[in-house]
Amino acid sequence: MKIALRIAIGWFALALAMDVRAALVSHNLNQSNELAGGPAYLRVSIDDQGLPGRINFNVSVLGPLIDIADHNFGIQKFGFNSAFSISSSKVTGLPSNWHYDRGGNMSGFGRFDAGVKADHGNERRSSLSFSITGISMDTIASYLQPSSGHAGNGNYFFAAHVAGFDSPYYDCVTSAYFAGSTPVSPNPVPLPGAAGLLLAGLAIAGVFGRRAKKPEARTDPL
Repeated sequence: MKIALRIAIGWFALALAMDVRAALVSHNLNQSNELAGGPAYLRVSIDDQGLPGRINFNVSVLGPLIDIADHNFGIQKFGFNSAFSISSSKVTGLPSNWHYDRGGNMSGFGRFDAGVKADHGNERRSSLSFSITGISMDTIASYLQPSSGHAGNGNYFFAAHVAGFDSPYYDCVTSAYFAGSTPVSPNPVPLPGAAGLLLAGLAIAGVFGRRAKKPEARTDPL
């Protein structure tokens, strides 16, 4: 009984330590400076799970580009915006041979506050992950900001340069910029901390329930 109670209390403590704000939001990049607008070319997912104060990015190339992938295909640069100042020391978890980039203009999609970029063309990736750390009070919403300045193709939350594809519909187009702010519906919002609290509470209730239910006194026949 004591062991079961300790386990339940341990789960309760672990759940308290978890970030109950944990969430995940995703947006599609469905605009391009070279290809037709509309298809979801890339997807950006942002979550705040893991260590407190860490915001995680994942950028993935989707079917319309994967279907026309050629030699040395992938993301070469990714730009995003922030309500806070970003520096290289705040960007962690980048793949080898990738580095923080100041962002800047992304070919008709406006000026972006920050970005990450491959050191060389042969370091392109179909999926890219990194984290933002050490910024007090930032949330996922801090990075859902449109680009600034003149943008002939529109201002969006995110933009990426993808190269190494060969489209049968666009002669001599092997690279392009893509941008977008289109939310993926529905955007899942898991709350692992809250779920953990619920499970831990049920476990503790079960332990005390068993303790409260005492066996009836046994009477032997004479």
